[in-house]
Parts: sequence; structure tokens; C-alpha cells
Amino acid sequence: MRGIYRRVVSFAAVVILGAVLSSCSGGGVSVVTTGVNSVRISSPTDAGTYQTDSASVSLSGASFTPVGAICNGIIGTMPAGYQVTWSNAANGLSGYASFYLGCLLQVNVIWSTGPIRLAIGNNLITVTATDSSGNTASATITVTRLADTTRPTVVSTSPVAGATGVAVNAALVATFSEAMDSASVNVGTITLKDNLNNPIAASVSYDALTLRGRLTPSSLLNYSTNYTATLTTGVRDAAGNALVMPYVFTFTTGANPDTTPPVIQSVSPAAGSTCASTSSALTVTFGEDMDPATVNASTFRLTGPGSSAVSGVVAYLNRTASFSPDAALAPVSAYTAALTTGMTDLAGNSLAAPYQWNFTTELAQGLGTWAPTSLTGVPFARYGHAAVWTGSEMVVAGGWAWDSNAGYFDYTGQSGRYNPTTETWTLASGAPRALYQKAIWSGSRMLVFGGVYAGSAVTGSAQFDPLSNSWAALNTVNQPSARFDHTAVWTGNEMIVWGGRNSYGGTNFGNGAQYNPVSDTWQVMSTLGAPSPRYGHTAIWTGTEMIVWGGVGSTGEILSNGARYNPATNTWLPLSNAGAPIERADHVALWAGSRMIIWGGSGSTNTGGLYDPVADSWAATDTLCAPSALSAPAVWTGSRMVFWGGLTSAYGYEFDPVGNAWLKVTTTGAPSARFGHTAVWAGNRMIVWGGTNGTVLNTGGLLIP
Repeated sequence: MRGIYRRVVSFAAVVILGAVLSSCSGGGVSVVTTGVNSVRISSPTDAGTYQTDSASVSLSGASFTPVGAICNGIIGTMPAGYQVTWSNAANGLSGYASFYLGCLLQVNVIWSTGPIRLAIGNNLITVTATDSSGNTASATITVTRLADTTRPTVVSTSPVAGATGVAVNAALVATFSEAMDSASVNVGTITLKDNLNNPIAASVSYDALTLRGRLTPSSLLNYSTNYTATLTTGVRDAAGNALVMPYVFTFTTGANPDTTPPVIQSVSPAAGSTCASTSSALTVTFGEDMDPATVNASTFRLTGPGSSAVSGVVAYLNRTASFSPDAALAPVSAYTAALTTGMTDLAGNSLAAPYQWNFTTELAQGLGTWAPTSLTGVPFARYGHAAVWTGSEMVVAGGWAWDSNAGYFDYTGQSGRYNPTTETWTLASGAPRALYQKAIWSGSRMLVFGGVYAGSAVTGSAQFDPLSNSWAALNTVNQPSARFDHTAVWTGNEMIVWGGRNSYGGTNFGNGAQYNPVSDTWQVMSTLGAPSPRYGHTAIWTGTEMIVWGGVGSTGEILSNGARYNPATNTWLPLSNAGAPIERADHVALWAGSRMIIWGGSGSTNTGGLYDPVADSWAATDTLCAPSALSAPAVWTGSRMVFWGGLTSAYGYEFDPVGNAWLKVTTTGAPSARFGHTAVWAGNRMIVWGGTNGTVLNTGGLLIP
């Protein structure tokens, strides 16, 4: 049901946004202020006094709206010169708060501070808002910092609770949540007993740097024996706070002496990666508990260009060792990570041999260059619209838009043509009014079908002639029923419309029709052998067939199957499921000359597949360097798939199906984050336009990959 949920929430959010902005006097119109200047502290309390044992506190609240503020979205625009500051009379510290103009339901300046350091006792904190006209207002709160009463906790143990096959010469390690009183970590507060409740003689130590207590038995433990470790409430933090209750865990020793070297299960970044982050930690996961004392800077090393040593912090937690570089790694550079045989498990077994792996860091900026689309004569800001490339212009139509002429949101009938060479827009009226229309370019006309209006499906069949800059209706005889979340492909002489649904939570369709623009006629498609009814699927044209795949079924199930349709014979053939990608909807599908690319989607996966219709076979797309899962429009350049954006993301990638490799697109000069936008391939560049990030947009960008 994820597809249903996504669309309903998206639609509801836009309706609320339209109502709110209409009440805010419309986009680009100054907010009417009350003339009352005030500041309100609402968090952590609005009572005026607050107590905490933390060393700092963060405040948030609302303040007066200055003249010149503009509500043009959920987050509005503030005039220059406004500021919110704070001061703490107890220690003399002061600073600035961040703020924004909130336009959802009620217009307010919403502010928040970072952590404000507190002195022991009472702290009188004043928050003051001022604008460029000299208007000012303030509010105070008294925060009383109490002595530390937060009790410590045990974050992890080695061996882990319930572990089996533990070495008989293992030491026990407990990691705490905060600095401890070292004197309280001793043989009386950390104990070990066997299955007969006999105490085990041992020594106990505490490492203040790693916050670890360590119990080392004086002699070997027994084989195949259950042991119980206990940390009593005598263990205290540096402020004297004890554990809430004794911490108890058990483990069982192995049947034979552990002489097996520890095994490395995985490393990150992956060996051979060419897109390793320049700022993330390296990690190594082991198949058993390691001796934390042996995981350190001498046994976990990193070298960079010229075999130069990289400094960093080495840590160990829950069978995972990490190396965090002190500074960002160099981009597009080769690095080697190495583990020495000085690393041992709890039984003292070393790695069987030194282990190393190589990786290369990612591009600093990514591929390609961006340029903005023109704002001169631009159409209404919108999202959920349709777009096609004519060969010389991009045409956008429909969607949910902010009508800047009327001052409200509506399903727009305005369309626009964008010429990237002259950077000019040409507007037209008469387009079908709907969200989520599907459109194709016939060679001379933009053909549009379907969509949703006020929660219900429409047919919305129409054609746009850029030469006359006008819209005309299509013949409705035999046309498909009203629907949205369907697909439309162009065969070279016909538009094929298939699938979709008639409303949110309504009926799915497993039928369609072919439209011939020359004869202005529809022909109903055969349903024999057709895929099951669905929406949120994809459809591509191979040159001879339409391939339908994925989507959401009639009971809300996410699908991982499809079929091929031949319009010449009006017949369907099933697709092989062997090796097919996992189920998904709202994913990307493109024809790459000889194979169909499937990727991403609402299945929360960064996986995909390459389908060969000749062999009726699937191959997986590489996940090495693949981006996080998302749903975003994509284009085919002739050699690569390129996509950008999705949800609230401001990044993009290229995928090379021949090399089965991913490459990051530059974010320098890229449009702002958005979803519900469109993308078209304009011969040598991708044009991204429109969408929303909480505010509907009329901006875009041109990417030359």
C-alpha cells in the first residue's frame, strides 16, 4: 500500500499548502503584520522555568513577523536585518539563533538556538528579536542546572550476551555510556561465576579513554561451561551515580580450545570501490568477538597517495572495528587499508595473515556542468506536470500550480515551451487540468492522456501543436477510461496507454488502447495474456514491443513481474522472472538500445536489473557506488541513464549499462532539491524543471553530462 500512501499524502500536503498560501495573501505578497512585537519561548517549556542536569540546553519558540516578510510557500522569505539573539546572565555567554518564516496554518517567525552552556544553579537566559526598523521584543527563561543525576548504562559487552563457543582464555569487556569513577570499577563490582555459582578469580581494570571495564580471569575457564558476569550497582560514574540495577549477562565457553583465527566478514568501503566517501569512517566487521585492546592505531592502518600514512581514530564496538580519518581524504585518490596480525580474538588467536584492501575516493564535484533555466516569462510554478522534448523545445503542461495571476493554487491549464538555445519561454492556455498526466511527443504534437483532478481520475486526452501554440481535444471513441498512475509510450506511429487506477484506493486497470494521431482513432488492446491490473508500473518501447513491469497490484501488493506487448499482432508475452529485480513501484525504466534498465523505486532499494528481450533474461545492475534508493525522473543519453533529484534530494547519477557502473553527477550549480519535477533529454543535455520542496517551483537546470 506504499504507493497509495505516497500519493495521498502528497496530494493532501499540496491542498493544505494551497489553502495556507491563499490565506497568506498569496505567493510573493507581503504578510500583514499585527503590529504587536513579541517573543515566545516554547521549548523545552513555556512555563518560564526549567530544570535539567545537562550541561547545556537548546531553546526554540516564535517571534514577531517583521514588515516585508513574504509567504510564498510553507517556508516564507524574511527581509534583511532581522535577527534573534540569546544571552545567559549566569556565565556571560551569548549567541545567535537560527530562524525562518513559517507559513503553515499560522504565520510566525520560528527560531531555535544551538546548545547553550549552563552554569551550575540558576541561568537567566534572554532571547531577543529585532528587525531593521528598530522594533524589538524579548522573553526570558530561568534554567536551573542541577547536579548530574543521570545514571550510567552499559552500552555493550564482549563477549555479547548469550554468546556460545567463547574461548576459555577470553577476557570480558564492558563499555559504559559515560566516564566512570575508576575506583568503583574493581573486583568487587565486576564479577564472574561459573554454572555452579563459584566465583572466578580475576583482575579488573578500567580504561578512561575508551570507557571500558575489563575482567581478565586468572586462569583458563572450563570448556562447555555456562558463565554469568555481573556488574553491580557499586559501579558509579564520575559524579557518583550508580547503575540503575545490576547488569547481568551470560555466555558459554567452547567445547574445545579455540585455535581458529578470526574471520573478516565485511569491509566498508568495499574492496575495489571507486566512489568511497572522503569523510566517512572505514569499518571492518569480524565473525567473532575481538580483543578490543588489540584493535588500535598500530593494527588498523590507512595509507594514501604516495603510501603516506593517514592519521585517524581507531575504535571497536560490537565486533566492528572503525577507522575515522582526522581530516577528509583526497578526492579521486587511491587508498589502502591494512589490518595486521596484531589483532586477536578473545582467545588470543591472531588474524591468519595480514589483511588489506584498496579503494578509490569519489569525485569531489561529480560529472557534468549545470546552467539554470531562464525565469523570464516562465510558466506558473508547479509540480506533478508532464514534459516532452520536441527536438528544439521542452513543452511542460498541467500539474498543481501557483497561479500568480489569480493568487491561488489550482490544477493549471497553462502550458509552456522552453527553448534552451534562446533561453526563452512561450506560454499557451487550454491544456488539460490535472496532476500526473502522461505525455509523449509524436514528432509533431504533444499527446496527453489521463491524470487526477481533485482526487478522481480524468481522461484529459488532448494534443498540443507548438507551431500554432494551441491545444485540441482527441477523439474519445474507444479511448481508455479515466485513469492516472498509468503509462504511455510512443511506437513511432501510435501512442499506447495502459494500466493505472481510477482513484486513490480505487480500481486498478489491466487494459489500454492505442491512439493513432493521423486518423485520430483509438484501438482497444487485447487483454489476453496481459499483466495483472496495476498502477505505478513502468512501460518502455523497444522498437517493436512495449514492455510493462512492476507496480502496485489490486490488493496493494508490490509487483516484480510484467509482460511484452506487440501492437502489430495485438498479443502479449510474459517476461521471465528468473533473476528479475525485487518487487517495486514508481521506479525508473528506460530502453538502452538492446536492454531495458529497471532501477530504484518505492521498494526502498538501490538495486535494479537489465532485461534482454531477445534472450528473455535478466542481469542485475551493480550496487557498488549505486546511489540511495529514490524515485526520480530519468533520461537516456544514447549511452547512459541520467537522473537527478527525487523526494528532497539534490543529487544525481549516471549509469553506464555496458560497464554496469555508476558515476556521480556534479551538484555545483545544480537546481535546488525537489520532487514531482520533470526531466527531458534535449540532444546533448538534460533539462530539469519544476517540482516542489515544500514550495512549488518554476526553476530548473540544464545538465551537460
